[in-house]
Amino acid sequence: MKKLYKKIASLFAMVARIETSAASVYFIYQPDPPKSKKAH
Repeated sequence: MKKLYKKIASLFAMVARIETSAASVYFIYQPDPPKSKKAH
């Protein structure tokens, strides 16, 4: 049971890391700030 928990925890950490890097890439390559997008 502990092994399964460790596997889930590592998987969650991996997903979180991917999401964080994807978010940073998205923010870096976004030409305008998110606020101006809401005005549309």
